[in-house]
Amino acid sequence: MLVEVTREQLEFGPDETVPVSYSGGTFGAEAVLEEFATGLKSRFTHYELQHPLYEPVVGAALYAAKIAGTPLDQPALDALRMASGISASEGKDR
Repeated sequence: MLVEVTREQLEFGPDETVPVSYSGGTFGAEAVLEEFATGLKSRFTHYELQHPLYEPVVGAALYAAKIAGTPLDQPALDALRMASGISASEGKDR
């Protein structure tokens, strides 16, 4: 799984919890999301699957702002989450 390679490249320790999210229309299919969650649990017990914080279009806009040198501050990011119905403390999926 790509998640495992990324965990190793980011040098997470063997006992560290690794937050994992997903994006894309494919994950809108419940069977795909369930299989992904099951695959994570079967490979490494310290993965924590979380809902994406933003819709893909918002993520693209955030990235564009960042590379333009004008990233949004935390209050603006929190406001975007609230507007999409996701609180700053929310995120766990399964």
